[in-house]
Amino acid sequence: MGKIDKVEMDLSGTIWIEYLISFRLDMDARGLSPKTIEGYYECIGHWVKWLRGRRVADLTVVTKATFQEYILFQREKVSGSTINCRLRHVRGFLGYLHREGVLPDGVPDLSHLIKLVKVERGPKPVVGIEIVGKVLRGLVRRVSRKWDAYRDLCMVLVFWDCMVRLSELRGLRVSDVSFDQKTLQVLGKGRKRRVIPVGDRTLKALNKWVIRYRGSLSGGDWLFTDRSGTQLTARNIHQLMARLGKKQGVRFNPHLIRHSSATWFMSQQGANLEILRQILGHSSILVTQQYLHLNTAVSVEAYARNCPSKGLDF
Repeated sequence: MGKIDKVEMDLSGTIWIEYLISFRLDMDARGLSPKTIEGYYECIGHWVKWLRGRRVADLTVVTKATFQEYILFQREKVSGSTINCRLRHVRGFLGYLHREGVLPDGVPDLSHLIKLVKVERGPKPVVGIEIVGKVLRGLVRRVSRKWDAYRDLCMVLVFWDCMVRLSELRGLRVSDVSFDQKTLQVLGKGRKRRVIPVGDRTLKALNKWVIRYRGSLSGGDWLFTDRSGTQLTARNIHQLMARLGKKQGVRFNPHLIRHSSATWFMSQQGANLEILRQILGHSSILVTQQYLHLNTAVSVEAYARNCPSKGLDF
């Protein structure tokens, strides 16, 4: 049973199921991905379960204090980031109910009562380019013995070179690769398509993968598959990347590779933030601005090369 089915079964026979199904239809109409919809269901289901445990039967008695109590309930159990994730999803749900006029008469826009908790944000971890190189060299050594080693090598290259999301890589088809234009076409968040440039080394590897390995498999047009030609699952890909990292003694997953590559990209001289925004598929440059940060080692090295006092004569 999937997460969506479980939540709907738990809320069957209550007023909440009517609200939730209405919201789900809206999310479907907006083209949100199944994973995004599952995330909303999971967070909203958690909140409603807590409300029902407090014998809150409907939204007419929900106040600002209700949300404050919900936050306190979670404080010792999960991180502030997790609390905020749940609150954002609940806020989106309540905002929809208010906009559509689904709520009973007299119930205000409850989404405005939700205040996120303060979260101390340190620098996100990154995996260095030298580690990515070690992972790739390890795969190169296995290619002659393992068919899937070349597939995994290509996936790492696409994650690093094109900075795609896991869902975007999984959804790639052979026809999405343009060897002439040196681009990939991916289906991103909100089912929006975008075109991403691809480096020559990655294109060369993909060309070999398609001609020598992928072309001999049955199945559809999926770019990355198992030996039967079946599309890899998100779980498959995540586990494959984790195993590759474990061999090097480091954490290694699709999101970390994407984040690390974007960080490395912005550390290079002449890097353009708007180009990075387009590659990453961010709807706003404000999201991309997090990559303006440089780690201390890069900052010190760059400063040493261009230290203002170098030009002084005294």
